[in-house]
Amino acid sequence: MYSHQQKQTQNGVDIAMTPTSSSTIMTIPSSFPTQSTQSNKMKIHKTIPLKDMELFLFTIPSKEKTLMLTDLDENTTKIDLEKAFSVFGLIYDIVVYKNKNSKQILGLIKYCLENSAISALNHHNSIEKIKINGKECSSVVLSSFKSDKPYEIPFPKSLQIINHLLGFNQWSTEIDRFEHEYTREILLETDLNGIPLQTPIRKYESKWYALVYCTFKQIDVKISTVSHGVGEDSCKIEATKNSKKVAVSNARKLAFTKIGILIINGQSPIPCILDQDSISDNSNKFNSDCNQYMFDNNLIQDNDEQHQDEQQDEFEENEIHDNDMEFDISINNIDDNQDELQVDVDVDVDVDADASVDIDVDISIP
Repeated sequence: MYSHQQKQTQNGVDIAMTPTSSSTIMTIPSSFPTQSTQSNKMKIHKTIPLKDMELFLFTIPSKEKTLMLTDLDENTTKIDLEKAFSVFGLIYDIVVYKNKNSKQILGLIKYCLENSAISALNHHNSIEKIKINGKECSSVVLSSFKSDKPYEIPFPKSLQIINHLLGFNQWSTEIDRFEHEYTREILLETDLNGIPLQTPIRKYESKWYALVYCTFKQIDVKISTVSHGVGEDSCKIEATKNSKKVAVSNARKLAFTKIGILIINGQSPIPCILDQDSISDNSNKFNSDCNQYMFDNNLIQDNDEQHQDEQQDEFEENEIHDNDMEFDISINNIDDNQDELQVDVDVDVDVDADASVDIDVDISIP
């Protein structure tokens, strides 16, 4: 039996031996390296709260609405990403960047709403990893390098978004009238590359203004926009039609810069008018004075760009009438046993703002 403690040193560690036991107690110095247990813990992501209210503007989504995916498989396509991420909200665009030096690629998911991006991110970090073609995404984060410049959304995409958020039957556009500025004959002596032509080409150039109304049934509000268009063609009539077509399309595009859509959790989206001056009171008189309708030429594309873009836009040919006359015919009281057919004809002649004629015609069938 030992009457006092004895210490021995083995490999730099003090061993204390007690007199009451033959066992040894190892005293580890504080400077001795220990293995951390934190490396075995899973990284905890903080859930991002959803916004109670969000105002959508018809501009390209900012970085707060954009998710960045890294280390994607080289065979990943836009369709694969759309299938995996469209369940969280309406996607504006998907971009896939391929790296020539490696097999891994980078993806960007641009949502129309910020809450959609937040929902996808929270689901991936806190509920279940999002899978693409059965393989988990290794990294899903909010984009940090996306430009926040408020570029306008192209017109076809604006139509898709407003129909998705409001419903295609909750809004409409109508052409009120056109105003002619000029139609002239031009002589083209060079091609698009500036090379002189052997035989000059004669064309007609026409410029028209269009007044368009946009109505939102949910809030019972109508706004008005005016824009111009320039059209060219070897045929004078076709040049006029092209000009009117571009003018109407530009006016419709302009309407989307004056509105937004308010999304409140648990409620239906509500259209909002950003430019109160554009609200129509049905008292405006259309004339060729551009300043009266606050034309903004910066919002109108160059003529060459107009011709390229407007080919994709839908346009009803019956909305344009060379004589500015519209007919609405309805037939009533149709019966095989009747000897008389009553036809109601409504004629709308564009002579002045209030010119209209209602004609009732009785047609007797012998």
